[in-house]
Amino acid sequence: MKQIALMRHAKSSWDNAELADIDRPLNRRGLRDAPMMGQRLADMGFVADYIVTSPATRAAVTARTIAEKIGVSSSAIKLEEDIYLADPVTLYQVMQQLDDSHQTVMLFGHNPGFTMLANEIGDASIDHMPTCSIAVFNLKIETWSRIARGCGELVFFDYPKSIREL
Repeated sequence: MKQIALMRHAKSSWDNAELADIDRPLNRRGLRDAPMMGQRLADMGFVADYIVTSPATRAAVTARTIAEKIGVSSSAIKLEEDIYLADPVTLYQVMQQLDDSHQTVMLFGHNPGFTMLANEIGDASIDHMPTCSIAVFNLKIETWSRIARGCGELVFFDYPKSIREL
C-alpha cells in the first residue's frame, strides 16, 4: 500500500505587486504556520520518504520547513515544475511517475487543483484546502503508476486553524 499527503503551501505575501506569482514568498502568518504544522505532523509520528513540490517560492519554502520538522533530508525533496498551479489530471501524471521505492510521498502545491484532487482521489469531502492544510490518503495500490480516482481513503485532514475551532 502507498500513502500520499497533499499539502497546500503556507500563506503567501502579496506585499510586492511587481513580483511574479511564482516568486511570492511566505508572509508572517505563513512563516508561523508552516513550522507549527510541521511540528503537529512530527508529534503525530508522520513520516514521509519523499517530497515533491511546486517550484513556487511559497510551496518550496513550505516543503523545506515541513521536511525539517518531520526529519526528511533536503536531498529527498524534488522541485517539479508541472505541479505549479496544476489541475488534477496533471497531478495524477506527476504521481504516476513516482519511483515505487517510495511508500509515503508528500506533494506540495496549490489550489484549486489540490482541493479538487483531494476530493477525487478518495472518500474525502473537503470543501476547501486552506493554506498550509494537509490531506493524507492511504492508497489501495502497490505501484504509483496505478494511482487513479477513487483509489484512496482519507486518513486525516488538518490545517492551522483547526485547533482553534475545537
